[in-house]
Amino acid sequence: MLESHLFAPNSPDKEFWHALMEFLGSRTPGDLIIGGDFNATLCTAVDRSGTGAPIPQDQAFSSFHLSGYKINISKSE
Repeated sequence: MLESHLFAPNSPDKEFWHALMEFLGSRTPGDLIIGGDFNATLCTAVDRSGTGAPIPQDQAFSSFHLSGYKINISKSE
């Protein structure tokens, strides 16, 4: 098992998401836990104030999620 902490850029950066997907694709199968700040949300209607419109970073995060990587987001209470 590998545990990693990730801090995504504040502004849209396609290179970051591409590099992350390449890194994950190059790993041998196994458990991987990634924690940190993705500076993005999967549900803009709930997690963004104002219009709730997705920003480019949200769209990149969604593409990452849809590429086959399972994302389990949970909150501690």
